[in-house]
Amino acid sequence: MNSTSDSEDIPNEEDYVFKSSTGSKKPSKKTQKNSKFIKNYQCKYCCRLFTTAFSAKRHHKVCPKSPLLHKMPIKNQQSFQCHVCGKFFRHFEYMIKHAESCSGSSLIRSVPCLYETCSQMFYHKTSLIQHLKFQHNANIEERRNLKFMNIKSFLAWKQEEEQETFSYFSKRMGEKNNVTFYYCQQDGSSKPHIKQEAVYRSTNKRNLKGQIRKGRTCLARIRAKVQKDSTVVVQYDPTHSHPLHPHDLKHHPLSDSLNKRILEQLEIGETPEEIAQSLVNDDSQVEGSFYQLNYVNLVSRIKERVRKMRIKSRSDPDDGTSLMKKVNQLQHHNNCPIIIFKPNGMDTLIGPDIINKIEDCQNVFMMGIQTEQQLEIMKARSDLVSVDLIDGTNRYGYQLLSIVVPDELGRSFPVGFFIASRMDEETISCFARAIKERAPNMEIGDIITSDNMFIITGLNQGFQSELNHILCQWVIYEDVRKKLKKLTMPIQWKAMFKELCSIFDYENKENFVNAFDAFQGKYRKEAPKLFDCIEKYSCNIHKWARCYRRFPRSNINTIMLNESVKNILRIMYMKRIPTKRLDNLIDILLKMSNDFHTRLEKEKVFNVPYGLDDPNKDRHEEGMSISDYDVLEIIENKEWEIASKMYKGQVYKILRLTEICQSDSCYTCPSSCYSLCTHLYFCTCEDLCVLCKHIHKVHSMITKDIPNMEDEDVELIELRFYVDSDCDISLPESEDDDEKKSVPQLIGACESYRIEQNNEINCWEHLNEKKYSRSAYDKIFEEIVDDPDVIDSNTG
Repeated sequence: MNSTSDSEDIPNEEDYVFKSSTGSKKPSKKTQKNSKFIKNYQCKYCCRLFTTAFSAKRHHKVCPKSPLLHKMPIKNQQSFQCHVCGKFFRHFEYMIKHAESCSGSSLIRSVPCLYETCSQMFYHKTSLIQHLKFQHNANIEERRNLKFMNIKSFLAWKQEEEQETFSYFSKRMGEKNNVTFYYCQQDGSSKPHIKQEAVYRSTNKRNLKGQIRKGRTCLARIRAKVQKDSTVVVQYDPTHSHPLHPHDLKHHPLSDSLNKRILEQLEIGETPEEIAQSLVNDDSQVEGSFYQLNYVNLVSRIKERVRKMRIKSRSDPDDGTSLMKKVNQLQHHNNCPIIIFKPNGMDTLIGPDIINKIEDCQNVFMMGIQTEQQLEIMKARSDLVSVDLIDGTNRYGYQLLSIVVPDELGRSFPVGFFIASRMDEETISCFARAIKERAPNMEIGDIITSDNMFIITGLNQGFQSELNHILCQWVIYEDVRKKLKKLTMPIQWKAMFKELCSIFDYENKENFVNAFDAFQGKYRKEAPKLFDCIEKYSCNIHKWARCYRRFPRSNINTIMLNESVKNILRIMYMKRIPTKRLDNLIDILLKMSNDFHTRLEKEKVFNVPYGLDDPNKDRHEEGMSISDYDVLEIIENKEWEIASKMYKGQVYKILRLTEICQSDSCYTCPSSCYSLCTHLYFCTCEDLCVLCKHIHKVHSMITKDIPNMEDEDVELIELRFYVDSDCDISLPESEDDDEKKSVPQLIGACESYRIEQNNEINCWEHLNEKKYSRSAYDKIFEEIVDDPDVIDSNTG
């Protein structure tokens, strides 16, 4: 009775989702052959698929989710249980086979149906595909069976298929039995991968911008098996369950050819920005690579690659250990650039013996760098040396001392770097002594520093001589400007500051003293506290007044050379981010030193300054795009400030060194700038070109009132100076326009004549032929001839 009722409750063939074409309970061999790979029968309890009704009916007897399982006879129930995962088996042999690969975790139905209205879950994607085909009539392409001669041809086909479909197939779970699985890049969970021992974060701090995985389930897949004869058999499911767009290419890895090209360009020293620009401008790239070769995307990728290469090149994860190994490696070179190395907590390894005699020596870190090329440049240009400190270069807070000299074009050239945990006169003297021991016969002319007096004190002790010290005029100007703003009205303080700046630039000592005394008598009653500030500097007036300077180096009155090196280091090499490790900082300083020397050698070979021969970078056009409102005049016709639009808070100073170029060999601007040469201005920006965009902008503002010299209606006159005992001047007219000069040059020529004549030096024995515009003659020259004092008001 029980057996009869039990048999009636067992589901028959009609209870299955799909029916077989045959009516027999056990299908024929022909039916089995045709339906070998097609599973048309699904269990209504667990949704498992079977190829025949016989297999499905057999499964129903042991289905763990069947409500009739408890009604089965005892012999049909699953009586063998795995002691690891608790799973039951009908036969002991099945349980033993399962135990060999049991991991203790049961399968989870983690693959949902792609239709939102369907709530079914699946163990595997194959079950999902069958479900989509027969339940939802989804349009799914048939699996492609391909064969390739070798793995190289397979990878080439895979890359071509990815380019055509804007997709990428990534390898997962390694290889097993020479079988490799590649899944669509967008397939998978968007959750972060966390190690088992790691504590799960309660908050999500990931940057979701640009993330490719968003929890999708993609059906596309590649199964590749390498045969014994090296051929590759591929099963390819090409159907994607998400839209395909070229925008997705920016998330795909670069091709092997692009990776090789990037690596080659990195090895020759090109920056990520330069490499990205060359790839973007390459017309040979395939269609659709616009999104993958986006400039910003490429720069970030290459920077990340450089970072990983730098981490890989470190000899040790610890900064101190890695630095020690790097110094030992550099010591084996013929010309070791490390002239001082004193690790913290250790004795001096490289450097003079006086280092071990300084106070609290064991707790001081010191590192001095000077290459052989820097030493040679310092010997040749030691008549003027600028020294200053740079902050914010490393996470330890160690200050960096830079020693800079002007090159032949007046640009900054670093000739030494010094890093110390304690920057004072004792440590600076050790660095100066190390340089002195390398070049005992080198004589230093002038030293320009800021108001940090311990710098010049340490240099005097290290070089064992009393150096001629020049105080940076920026320190005085800034101090005086702050006092004037607090004590006087805006209109009044600007007039006073302008007058004081003109006095500071007097080249004659007697005129300077007289004008300075007159200024004090005029304004002492109005602003007595101002002169308390000025008297602070009057005791060392010979250090900052121009009349006490050695000519022709009087044009450099500030630490502008160090300011330029600081901006180049911070912006170009450090990207405005302090280095986290000292070994990285040493690499940056060495690379920077090498780049400066390489640039100088190239200029000697090609006889053209850097940047003036670059047709791809028109600094004149970039300068003209700067608004006039962005240019702030600090000192009239002498100093300006321009805020950087790219870097917030960055301000560049532009100084006018001279109004007239007196150099015999001069490089002029190749663009349309009027009478702009390389000796007139100096800018503290990071551009290595001697005529940057900021100089172009300032010069255009100064010369905008000068008439257009290309106008055919402008008349020209030929100015001839015949200087004899009677000082006769003749001004015959001429129609020639071979050479044209500006108003400032006209004033300078007349001023030179007047100075030489007043000093009774007859230097104009030969005929000088100059040409000037008629407007310049009408505007300036008549006043100069009538009243020579006008020159002071025009050139002051």
